Amino acid sequence: MDNIKKYKWLYLWISAVALIVFSLLMIILKDFGQSVVAYVSAALLIILVIIRFIPLIKTIKNKWAICANAIEMFIDLVCGVLLIVFTVNTDDISLLNIPYAFILGGVIYLRGLCYIVETTFFETKAETLKFMLHIVLLSAGVVIMSRFESFSLESFRWIIGVAFGLSGIIATIDGYNNYNNYRKLYAPSTKKKEKAEVVDDKKLPYRDSIPNEIIEPKDERDQDIVC
Repeated sequence: MDNIKKYKWLYLWISAVALIVFSLLMIILKDFGQSVVAYVSAALLIILVIIRFIPLIKTIKNKWAICANAIEMFIDLVCGVLLIVFTVNTDDISLLNIPYAFILGGVIYLRGLCYIVETTFFETKAETLKFMLHIVLLSAGVVIMSRFESFSLESFRWIIGVAFGLSGIIATIDGYNNYNNYRKLYAPSTKKKEKAEVVDDKKLPYRDSIPNEIIEPKDERDQDIVC
């Protein structure tokens, strides 16, 4: 696990390259970009259903509210699968513009409707901000379905392409920071060598404090000879 964290910069840079390449391909290649929008939208619908299902069912007490959310998620799952099937079996991707707009608008409308019904009739606790947000979603779904020509795959091609590019840049910067920290682990130590202990001069013996006999021993020739 530590090795995975140590090489996090490598995974981030690989992800960054993939995101930036996808971004450029989506912007340059029109048909490819529209196909990616359809696949990403379908994958998002399916993944959200998988992630939300068990936690949502466990935390809702009202049986009717559970049924309402289960029906909504089942419809989302079906829309995601149908979007993938349509994209795979369509030679001209532009034919998906109208179905895509209705699927997108319908899913958004259904989310808003489900929340409002759930909080109004099934005694589910509602927050003011979330309630207002879902009213906006309800209205947005109607607008998307009524003006489907303005919400085609082409419209979202640039949005998702730019989002991929920005995500790639952020991943690159994050990878650089992680790589910098990784290199610091192998950098030579910059700690200064410990200073040698300074010897206190007062503790050293000085010449004046040493007996002269030790400093200047007498010559034996100057001594009296006793026979």
